[in-house]
Amino acid sequence: MALLKSSNMLGQFKDGVGHAALTMAVGIIVQRINMLSQDDRADLYELVKGLAVAETPEDIESIRTAMTEILDQKTGQAQQMSMGD
Repeated sequence: MALLKSSNMLGQFKDGVGHAALTMAVGIIVQRINMLSQDDRADLYELVKGLAVAETPEDIESIRTAMTEILDQKTGQAQQMSMGD
């Protein structure tokens, strides 16, 4: 897989700090996914599938950017407010 070609990349997660960072990152991503709409989840799923077939660093970066935009959305509800006269 193109994402983990570098042995340095794999080695970073063997130490305790790297493992802790990875564990925290996965927890945050799972939390963000749970807050997404069904449509956004479907879009994210398609992007993840695209990582398996991405052929260039530019493809990977484009997918990563799109995934980050989806996961970084501010979730909340809009409320209609009446304006005073």
